[in-house]
Order: sequence, then structure tokens, then C-alpha cells
Amino acid sequence: MEVLAIGSTELVKTSDVAELVSTQPQSVFMDTMLAQVAQLNGNLVEANSIVERVAMGESIPSHEIMIAMEKARLELNMAVQVRNKLLDVYQEITKMQI
Repeated sequence: MEVLAIGSTELVKTSDVAELVSTQPQSVFMDTMLAQVAQLNGNLVEANSIVERVAMGESIPSHEIMIAMEKARLELNMAVQVRNKLLDVYQEITKMQI
């Protein structure tokens, strides 16, 4: 791994940053959030489907059941944490005095 000297790094000009920000579509955040919610829903449906199949007597390896359940649980916990952070940010913004 090559370590660059401090003087050799390039700084980004503020005009370049403004140009990058202005060229990004406004709906990127919303599209990302919707994609993540769809993925979360898919994992929850998959875990539920596996549990239903096991309840009906189908033979599914226990590690597959646990992986699906943990994946759904972790994604749900992550979604709750993101929601909490977004609410905290919203509340902080509403408290700001202009």
C-alpha cells in the first residue's frame, strides 16, 4: 500500500462540490430509502415464508432458518435505528431558531 505525502493530495474546490451537488437529482435520498424498505420487506417475507414452510412440516435445514430470521431481524433493527436518527434530526431542525 502506497502512502501519499501530505502535499500530494488534491483538494476539492468548493465550486466543484457545488457543481456535483447541483447535478444530483433531488430524489436520490427518497429512491435509496424506498429501495431499502423494499429490501427489508423482501427479507421479512422470506423469513415468514420459511417459518410457514417449517410449520407445515417441510424439512428445511435449521441453519437456513436461522440465517433468514437473523437477516430479517438485523435489517428491521437497522431500519428502526435509521428512523430514530431521522426523527432526531427532524426534531433538532424544528428547534432551530431562524
